[in-house]
Amino acid sequence: GETTAKMALPILATMFILAVTPQPGLTVLAQAATASATNVAVEVVVVEEVDEVADEAALLLELFKSEVNITNSIGMVMIHVPGGYRVAEFETTQSQYQAVMAAAPSKFPGAKRPVEQVSWTEAQAFCHTLTQREQEKGVLPKEFEYTLPTEKQWESYVADAPISQAIVSYIGDRPWTENVGLLSPNKLGLYDV
Repeated sequence: GETTAKMALPILATMFILAVTPQPGLTVLAQAATASATNVAVEVVVVEEVDEVADEAALLLELFKSEVNITNSIGMVMIHVPGGYRVAEFETTQSQYQAVMAAAPSKFPGAKRPVEQVSWTEAQAFCHTLTQREQEKGVLPKEFEYTLPTEKQWESYVADAPISQAIVSYIGDRPWTENVGLLSPNKLGLYDV
């Protein structure tokens, strides 16, 4: 059978971050993207001619292969990182998790706090459901999917982060979570790692 590589989004401890991985060899339906200087929002475009569908699919695929940041349908900014992956700028927030899974499992509620109290299986289900929804909306190429990062990917994302910048070091040992984005980003533009 055909083997495909996939990108993943990260998850921290019981919280998680997502990555997007390419799957070569699949096709994409009619889609288009608009870009600003630093970020891209992907939108669905109705295209009637077959040639235009192929052109739009090729453009979306090229966008996802480029180094520009992309914001997905639930507001996650996906940062392009070395190795051809995209990683969520922040951990997955409770509001993002709830928008996809219609569940609020976190012990410490707050829309901008990272989702926690989710198992690996639940995090995988989130990735799968988000991938399906975005592909059905035509805003994620069929060649890409959301996944959890591998150990090697995770280590490359946090390699330059000193322990003093670790989210667990911000206030010391504490019995609650904080809103995402409290700490400075690392050299890749990822927060709270």
